[in-house]
Amino acid sequence: MSRLGTETAFEVLAKARALEAKGRDIVHLEIGEPDFDTPPSVVSAGVAALERGETHYTPSAGVIELRDAIAAYLGARRGLSIDPTQVVVTPGAKPIMFYALLALLDAGDEAIYPDPGFPIYASMIDFAGARGVPLPLRERDDFEPDLDELRHLVTDRTKVIVLNSPHNPTGGMLSDEAIREIARLARERDLWVLSDEIYGELARHQLRLLHRDVRPARGSRGAHDAAARSGSHARRVPRAPGCHREGPE
Repeated sequence: MSRLGTETAFEVLAKARALEAKGRDIVHLEIGEPDFDTPPSVVSAGVAALERGETHYTPSAGVIELRDAIAAYLGARRGLSIDPTQVVVTPGAKPIMFYALLALLDAGDEAIYPDPGFPIYASMIDFAGARGVPLPLRERDDFEPDLDELRHLVTDRTKVIVLNSPHNPTGGMLSDEAIREIARLARERDLWVLSDEIYGELARHQLRLLHRDVRPARGSRGAHDAAARSGSHARRVPRAPGCHREGPE
């Protein structure tokens, strides 16, 4: 367990809550969640499901009706045909990213991740026995990666590139050119791309471009994508349309 890192935002939250308990007025900037409660329609639907007796085991990947709806929803926004059997529903975004990295990485592999970024990336990579390679995001570049620097970070041990756009915590976004270049690099070096799209609905056009360019052409070994997509923080139902890998026919 000592290999697992932590998210310091929760440590700050605990301290902030302790100050609130003492009567201090606190403005919370630590946890990324909206300042409103779960919408009444969502609460009512959840209560109704409980009253119908929907309290038993489900398929491990999630209820098929939900996976069908997710595949249709994401397919329409990405301009792709998504097979519901490739959709996995998890209780939070961290588990699905963890599952993907555990499946993709072996001891001695390397995974490139954005820095600064979601602290769990480095923690999960390390837990999988791989080496995390930070890709600096600098304010002078509008927090967009230096593509030449990215190319130099890729080695024969590199297995995964982690993307997060719109990006947490900088708010930066990958340009269309950057997406195309990263896709080209992934194809050339036969890399997996783990796309963390928790804020993807803020830039739908980018999702279409990302999945169109990163996804390999049929019959090519190409790049591979595993998308971690999270829903509303009000009642989060992350879903992952991947991992997808196509090889020679």
